[in-house]
Amino acid sequence: SLLDSAQHIQMLDEYMDKPRELEKLKREYQEWRSKEKELKLLQEKMNQARSDEEYYWSSLEDLDALAPETGEEEKLSNLKSTLMRREQIVENLNIAQQGLSEMESLSANVWRALDKLQEEGKPAIEAMDRATAEVQEVISSLNDLSADIDSNEYSLEEIDERLFALKAQARKHGCTIDELPNKCDEIAEALNAIENEDSSLVALIKQVENQKSLFVEAAKKISSYRQKTGEKLSKLIMAELTPLKLDKARFEVSIAPLEEAQWSAKGMDKVEFLVATNPGATAGSLNKISSGGELSRFMLALKVILAEVGVAGSLVFDEVDSGIGGATAAAVGQRLSRLAQSRQILVVTHSPQVAAVANSHWIVTKQGDKQVQTNIIPLEKQEQRQEEIARMLSGAEITAEARAAALKLLEPSKNQKSAA
Repeated sequence: SLLDSAQHIQMLDEYMDKPRELEKLKREYQEWRSKEKELKLLQEKMNQARSDEEYYWSSLEDLDALAPETGEEEKLSNLKSTLMRREQIVENLNIAQQGLSEMESLSANVWRALDKLQEEGKPAIEAMDRATAEVQEVISSLNDLSADIDSNEYSLEEIDERLFALKAQARKHGCTIDELPNKCDEIAEALNAIENEDSSLVALIKQVENQKSLFVEAAKKISSYRQKTGEKLSKLIMAELTPLKLDKARFEVSIAPLEEAQWSAKGMDKVEFLVATNPGATAGSLNKISSGGELSRFMLALKVILAEVGVAGSLVFDEVDSGIGGATAAAVGQRLSRLAQSRQILVVTHSPQVAAVANSHWIVTKQGDKQVQTNIIPLEKQEQRQEEIARMLSGAEITAEARAAALKLLEPSKNQKSAA
């Protein structure tokens, strides 16, 4: 991630330690973009509405002329069914009415006979009263039905034409016949929106501009914080480079403004860590450092400073001591020891100065020709560590001087919490 310039802004912001301000910047950006999206959708909707305005007016006129009603389809279908059976209904009504007329004639004869029964015929007279009332109700219902059929305002042909017109409008607007009244309201609302679009559009444009101003204000404040933090970080990194035998190198935190199209929730800045390894050279990206040893030491210097705010719990350094020795190697060991106070540090090293400051020490060996086996041997006793560091100092033949030098290197490490 240190070699990826896209990650540098995140590292600088972590070191800057302004979480509330950064969160506010993010919120302002998201709100600005949300308002912009809302404006774009409204503009698209209005453009579409303008192109459809003539169609809307024509559709509204057709629907107003048709005047559809909710439930009308069912009503007309039932009426059509009734009219199709009209002749049969009329014939049955005539038969029923003729039968009732005959019943009325018979009823008159029955009443004359009952009147002569006087007191003995009272129960029969009461029953006849009820029967007569029921018959009159039947006659009334049949007369109403007959009147409804005779007075129907629609003919069968007219009903078919009405249903055809309603179905055509439903197909046109992609809805059911019962939904046509609501479709009238929707079209009227769309036309009203077109008439009032200027005021809605102007209001939203103003909201977008205001929100953009809030974002720019927050982004400028963050840029100012970044400039100050970048200067501080550059000085601290430069102070670390001299002991690491990189005293001729120059480290810079570059903070440059971005084009508006590149603005993001992180603000308006492009942040990149730059380095020049030779005096007078133009500073360039970290990944352009050609020497592996120099790159490792730059990484170490950066991590020593950035470790206090980083989130990684473990750091691995491989060949961080490449191409150095003596005081420089000792300086590398000291910085690894500082890092180990707050992180787990794993180091692959050939430097006795680096190995000597570790809390724990392992030897990694490989054996075999056709099938290689890797062994990891922990050095748990001080004597074992002294012997290995002496070997690292003198080579295959370990001398008394090498053992003495190894012991001297190990002595300071007793009071240090250092690299693993």
